[in-house]
Amino acid sequence: MNPKRFGVIWNDLKSKNGAVPAAIVERNCQRIFEGRAVVMHAAQGDMNSFRIEQDAFVDSTMVDTQSLYHGPMGLRHPPRLADCFADYLGQSIQTGVHSPVEDACATMQLYLLHKDGGHHAQRARLEQQRAEAYEAGLGVGHLGAHKARCYYADLLEYSGS
Repeated sequence: MNPKRFGVIWNDLKSKNGAVPAAIVERNCQRIFEGRAVVMHAAQGDMNSFRIEQDAFVDSTMVDTQSLYHGPMGLRHPPRLADCFADYLGQSIQTGVHSPVEDACATMQLYLLHKDGGHHAQRARLEQQRAEAYEAGLGVGHLGAHKARCYYADLLEYSGS
C-alpha cells in the first residue's frame, strides 16, 4: 500500500518525526474501542491492519456499513464507500488525495442514515432528482459535485463523547 495515496509520506512514519510505534497505537485504539460501537466501511480490511493487537475489537460492537448498503441481488463485489455515498447521499468523495477523515465522516453519515431508517426514501429521492435532471437536459453530474463536509467535532457528537 502506498502511504502517499493517504496523504502520508515515509518521513511521517519515522519516530524521530513524532510517529508513535504501532504497538502503542493499537493498544490505545483497543482502549478506545472497548465497550463501544465501532462503525467502519469494509471493516475486514481495517481489522486486518491490526498486526499486534489481534483482539483489538473483541470487546466492541462492529458495524460495517458495507453490509448495511449491499447493492442489488447478484452484486459480485461489495459496494465501495464512494459508491454508497453517491447513491444514498448524492455527494462525491475520494476525488483527490485519500482522506481518512473524509472516509470516517462519510461512513458515519451512511450509518446514521441507515440507523434512522431513511436510506430507502433518500435513495428514491435522489433517483427521482437524477431522472428529472436528465429529462431537463442537465445530466446528473451536478448532483454529485458536493464534497462531504465533516469535522472532528461532528464525529465526537455522533459518538456521544
